[in-house]
Amino acid sequence: MKHTRRDILRKASALGAAVIGASGVSAAADCDGVAEWKSNGTYTSGDQVVDDGSLWEAEWWTRGDEPGADEWGPWAEVGVCSGDGGGDIGDDDGGGNNGDEGDDVDDSDGGDGADCRGVVEWDAEAIYTGGDRAVYEGSLWEAEWWTRGDEPGSSEWGPWEAVGSCTPMPDASFRVSSTSIDPGETVRMDMTASENWDTYEWTLDGEPMDWGETPEHTVSEAGRYSVALTVTDADGNTASTTKTISVGTMSSPIDGGIYSPYQGTWYDVVEDTLETDTDRVILSFVGDATRDGEIDPGWLSGCNAGSCDESPLSAQADAIRTLQDEGIEVGISIGGWHSPVVARDASDATELKEAYATILDTFGINHLDIDDENADQRDRTVYEMRNEALAMLNDERPDLTVGFTVSCTADGIVSHGHSHGKTWVKDAAEKGVDLDYVQPMTMNFVSSFADIPPALESTVDFLSGDVYPGTTRDEVWSMVGVTPNINELSIQDARDLLEYAEEKGMYSIAPWVLGDDENGEFSAIFHQFESE
Repeated sequence: MKHTRRDILRKASALGAAVIGASGVSAAADCDGVAEWKSNGTYTSGDQVVDDGSLWEAEWWTRGDEPGADEWGPWAEVGVCSGDGGGDIGDDDGGGNNGDEGDDVDDSDGGDGADCRGVVEWDAEAIYTGGDRAVYEGSLWEAEWWTRGDEPGSSEWGPWEAVGSCTPMPDASFRVSSTSIDPGETVRMDMTASENWDTYEWTLDGEPMDWGETPEHTVSEAGRYSVALTVTDADGNTASTTKTISVGTMSSPIDGGIYSPYQGTWYDVVEDTLETDTDRVILSFVGDATRDGEIDPGWLSGCNAGSCDESPLSAQADAIRTLQDEGIEVGISIGGWHSPVVARDASDATELKEAYATILDTFGINHLDIDDENADQRDRTVYEMRNEALAMLNDERPDLTVGFTVSCTADGIVSHGHSHGKTWVKDAAEKGVDLDYVQPMTMNFVSSFADIPPALESTVDFLSGDVYPGTTRDEVWSMVGVTPNINELSIQDARDLLEYAEEKGMYSIAPWVLGDDENGEFSAIFHQFESE
């Protein structure tokens, strides 16, 4: 039988209650099987720990608050540990079991605890089908059939089945002093932000390293190095995270003439990219589907279909590393159609800047694409904070490539609806964001290539007149890209667009989406934009 941390904490809670008399005065407490309090542990109401020889019970959620340190703190003393009562977890010796075996312990595998990592909060507006999971009021629920708007637990015969209470699980997190260094330089790492762990292990390119919690390491040879951290809790649950350290000069997108197709993570990222003519790809989409007031970036799915889920950043780490090893430059797109952007849960620009840095450092990349198509589905404005964060990131990372991909109509980019491109781009310039490109999404109104140039010309009019006055039109054209939907183009349309982009000296051709270029015909044409 496997006992989770939650089993032990709940068993201790039941035993602790039995040793408090009617007068409310604590008697000796049975502390067998109760773990010592840990400063990096997360505890919720009812959890019990041992600290300084006494049994303590959490009154509410807490992390880092030492039991007994504050009279009005989250911990209530149950009693002084007796040292001779009870027995080991699962043992029927003592503890008042009256001969029954395991009355205080759930013998089912994993107990009542549930691993809720990566599962988003239940959303009354979202659509769920059989097997979908959601977190609601601290518990994990699984849908039995199609449902929308049915609150988990509100009906015994409803569509939701309770899986168990969410158990705090280990979380691996570490910072690095820099993800791009010269040979012979030292990189510093810090894992103190990791939570709920008992042991940890570092690896460098798969080789175990005898490092502490804040190690330093010097790399003498140029190349890309993968640093991984794995943390394990007392029950054997693990969590891992990886960052890529680039040593030596790394290439960056060239000035102009870029073919950078988008690729969705629901396609075969590696095969589709390597089998087509492209030197770079923008992987889509990263956002934050948790709706919990905390920044938790991950890979989004299903947001355009009413149910928005996310998987951890690490889910695409191997694919990105494979592409990088093959010489493909990878960028990350933040947002997507109806997708919650990372900025939504940020409290300030500094916190958001750090979240963007985490995304970049996780994969060892230097390209962020902002594709916010969610402005009409949130209750606060985030673009000013986002631009402040991007400006700070520009200052810290001079080689950063950052651009806006925004919706447009036949009359160019707009300042209304789900993608307020004009407003965002103008504010970015005012806040000092060093934008490399602005890419209008020329789609949903296009019947042939002839529909695209007017939208681009109007965008250049706006940028040269309202955003970058004093610049020449040629200079503005050099930062304008285009994102068509290849499903709306013919092969001749693609050839015409290539010729037009070359004539105008545009920054990029970045079509949606590489996974739909089944025979690589469009890539074979658009890739010529880089070879001219």
